[in-house]
Amino acid sequence: MKHRKIRILAAALILTLAGAGAVYAFIGTEQESIRIAQVNGMNVSGMEFKRELDRQRASVIDYFHRTYGARFTESFWTTSYAAENPETVAKAQALEELVKRKVELELASSFGLLSGASYENLLEELEKENKRRAEAVKARLPVYGPVNMDESVFIPYYMSKLRNELKERLTADDLGVTEERLLRLKALERNPAPPEADRVRFQKLAAAYRNTGDDSASVREGPVSPGAAESLSSLKQRLEKAAQEMLPSGEWRSTPDSYAAAGIQVTEEELTGETAGIYFKSQPVLYTVLTGGLKEGQASPVFDEALQGQLVLVKVLKRDGPDPGSGNDGEAAEQQESLGALYQRYVERLASEAEVTVFSDSYNRLTIK
Repeated sequence: MKHRKIRILAAALILTLAGAGAVYAFIGTEQESIRIAQVNGMNVSGMEFKRELDRQRASVIDYFHRTYGARFTESFWTTSYAAENPETVAKAQALEELVKRKVELELASSFGLLSGASYENLLEELEKENKRRAEAVKARLPVYGPVNMDESVFIPYYMSKLRNELKERLTADDLGVTEERLLRLKALERNPAPPEADRVRFQKLAAAYRNTGDDSASVREGPVSPGAAESLSSLKQRLEKAAQEMLPSGEWRSTPDSYAAAGIQVTEEELTGETAGIYFKSQPVLYTVLTGGLKEGQASPVFDEALQGQLVLVKVLKRDGPDPGSGNDGEAAEQQESLGALYQRYVERLASEAEVTVFSDSYNRLTIK
């Protein structure tokens, strides 16, 4: 697990990094009204912090299971394993991710891509997107993904779109490359394929929120399993619970039929040079996750694969070829670095230079139950 110190002003906190959260409580205060932190003067609210903790839940449980063999029980968040405590590292990881998000939003705002970098601005964009989707359904126009998004699905979706725009706006000087190389990288970004040596075997857990083969007018929120439609948040929690049943070997504690009965499809698949183009076109978010920083043995957060109408979680079982983020020295490694990796490095630099103030009273009172 990667560790990093981030600079904190007005609070004597040194934060190490890991995972995320579950059910949350502030002692004696309201989540919506308190401030957890500020990033370059931009507030991080209690609710915003809680949402990021929730997004990271699957990865922190997976990390402690892989590293310490920890099982998810009622005492999981308060039990220390060696020198690490799940609640402590969960909060630190959520804060780090929010610092990155804030500097990205600040960057986008400087380019005029959105009106502001606050959580309220994101919620305004969510309202606009849901209104657009509802109008499209009425007009029988294509709608990819749920008709009515909630924050847990919308924010990753919105940030992904925003990053694509930012990558087009950043200059060669920003990214530390030549103009010629930047043009090549942008061309490769539009038609990517992993090196021939790359082969990624992974487990995929998918829960549908619309019927396969439905046209745009009948896209609906909720899974295809019998019974009343449930919220995307409930669907996400079912995927995370199923992921906890996966053993490090890739085997499952329960039978495939039991997952199918819960509306979860479990498959083992492989990304290769031959299948890369198919995944890129039909499951672009999955492709991005697998060719990003996900290492062998790691599970992803739950993400929305809108083209398929599914919430998805994947775990890499075997990776042959260069390990993402492993970093080889020399010119060959430089040539292999993608536009996405350069962009991520740029955001990391902005985050490391950001002025981050943690309001320790509010931060310390936040507990995970």
